[in-house]
Amino acid sequence: MDDAIIAETCAAVGVQFGFVRNISDPVQSAALPVKMQGNWGSTIHDAYGFYTSYNGALTAWAMLAGKA
Repeated sequence: MDDAIIAETCAAVGVQFGFVRNISDPVQSAALPVKMQGNWGSTIHDAYGFYTSYNGALTAWAMLAGKA
């Protein structure tokens, strides 16, 4: 996804990098119909959207704070 270009650029110039994935983007089975895949992602986000964003922000902060 869009993270790949950031990783490629950082690696090219020797900058350390990391990514935090949000659980509202669950791994999908390609065997499922496309509509069902989209509905599952929406369901996860609707149920846990606040918490996934909060946990992602907290994890990113912890990663940066750990480097200080």
